[in-house]
Amino acid sequence: MKTLDAFKLPIKGLKDGIHDFEFSVDQTFLEQFEASPVKEGKVACQVKLDKRPNMMVLDFDITGTVKTLCDRCLANIDLPIGGNQELIVKYEEEGARENPDYVLIEPDSSHLDVSSFVYEFVCLAIPLTKTYDCQSEEEPPCDFKSLALLENNSDENTDENNPIWDVLKDLK
Repeated sequence: MKTLDAFKLPIKGLKDGIHDFEFSVDQTFLEQFEASPVKEGKVACQVKLDKRPNMMVLDFDITGTVKTLCDRCLANIDLPIGGNQELIVKYEEEGARENPDYVLIEPDSSHLDVSSFVYEFVCLAIPLTKTYDCQSEEEPPCDFKSLALLENNSDENTDENNPIWDVLKDLK
């Protein structure tokens, strides 16, 4: 868990105003989370903390790559990811009503652990379809045999005179 200690922001004694923090997300960080959809990657996370008397606003800027399988050709790829997220943290005494719009911490908290938020935002930055334009690379990771099979298979299914549908056409 020492890996996650680096993701604790020292907020006690921090003056009001804007403060910048930088974190690096790598394999050792990602291994701390069970059943993670991401096992490897190199992601930079910049956090801009705007501390105010009764709350904090944190802006997370995520950029980097994660290792995954391409959804098009099933090759191992370094998928570029990026995104911005905002987190609002309010100081409230214990027993305050929870709200999904912000996070509550006690006023005397000395640190704010952002590791789970960084992990969540990295996962949210992964696109639903894991592909990218790798043709511009000198050595694209694509499995061209798989792509050729997919291309041939899709050509076979575009037959306009499919006899299965002819019966339905006669129902008019």
